[in-house]
Amino acid sequence: MQEPKPSPVIRDADVNVTRGDYFCVVVRIEGRPEISLQKISSKTVSVPPGTYRVSLQIDCGEHWVNAGKMTVKSGKKYIFKPKRPPRIDIDEI
Repeated sequence: MQEPKPSPVIRDADVNVTRGDYFCVVVRIEGRPEISLQKISSKTVSVPPGTYRVSLQIDCGEHWVNAGKMTVKSGKKYIFKPKRPPRIDIDEI
């Protein structure tokens, strides 16, 4: 009789969000707290693996702009950089 295989350990991914081309950015990753970059140049947040929709609030404005999706893998580290026009660059490091 075969022993059951142990489940792989699922770890959060670290996403470092940088201010990029924007003076003031609030990043919304669905299911996670908003990341405000108004007073800081970058911030790292841990997120569970998965695909997230990302929205940007540009130049401290009122409305949100869809900046695409990002997929993160277990235990990886990513740099997330908002760019103009509203889009995101994501680099795995």
